[in-house]
Amino acid sequence: MDMEIIVRQLKNNARGNIARATKWYEQILKKYESLPLTLPITDSAMQRVCQVLTNYRYKTTESCEGHGKQLPNIFFQCDDQVSLRDLAHIVERELHNLNHFPWQIRAWSSDPYLNPESKLAYVLEPALWSGEINPQTAHPKLLEDLDFIGMEVISYFNIPWRFKEVDETIASTWKKLYGKEE
Repeated sequence: MDMEIIVRQLKNNARGNIARATKWYEQILKKYESLPLTLPITDSAMQRVCQVLTNYRYKTTESCEGHGKQLPNIFFQCDDQVSLRDLAHIVERELHNLNHFPWQIRAWSSDPYLNPESKLAYVLEPALWSGEINPQTAHPKLLEDLDFIGMEVISYFNIPWRFKEVDETIASTWKKLYGKEE
């Protein structure tokens, strides 16, 4: 992921001050790329986004980038309804700044008859209500979307007036760009 891709998407999708949004996402990209990757994930395209989700209270389980044959899926569990609401807000309202495709959260459960003790899980996936997405031709853009999702999660949880635990560098950037304190 690089800033050229982000700027292109901001110009295509965002409304408002593109220069200010670019500066904001520069800080978010730095934080996103500097995350230590501690999860045992074999799909390199899934490592960062799953690490971000795990760091922000979403326990990722099986996830797959699709490898150009299927659409990507991120399976996760979330016991806290406030956290689930926050992620739903990100997916429904915030992703439009960068993403190529709309995404959705869907409830998922393994077979409740064979495994009645299993917890409810969720799947973060491209929303097919926008039309069919060809995994082969859309694969590079779907992989960009995975990074954009991770960046939007970091962005959402680092808005100083919304959350108490905010990265100092990002809080400083927010204050310079938007003139608001915590």
